[in-house]
Amino acid sequence: MGVADVVNEIMAKHVQIGAVVIFRNDGTIVHSVGQWQLNPNEILDVIKNKQPSITIQGVKYSIFTNTEDSFIASNLQGLGHVIGAAINDKGWIIVYAGKDADKAEILRTLIGASSKLKNLV
Repeated sequence: MGVADVVNEIMAKHVQIGAVVIFRNDGTIVHSVGQWQLNPNEILDVIKNKQPSITIQGVKYSIFTNTEDSFIASNLQGLGHVIGAAINDKGWIIVYAGKDADKAEILRTLIGASSKLKNLV
């Protein structure tokens, strides 16, 4: 199973997910799906420094969960969510999900996917 297969499984399970980015901790993007342009180094900086919010493509997301292995941020105007899970100490899988998405369920899926990705990133 490759990276694209794991991403396809995630997107098939959660129709609310509109974009997926997988990147290494050095900032290298491994895989990207959807019209989403983000800077992995900026995401890593926000996670590491426990910033209160992040702006991606001009949309501000307030951070609700920020641990060493998970990340949830939501736009307070209803423009969706940014959800992420660490891939061991190698990188992250980050998704954009619509405003009606079940953030906790998506995070559980990403945590499961991260174990499949640990040898692929």
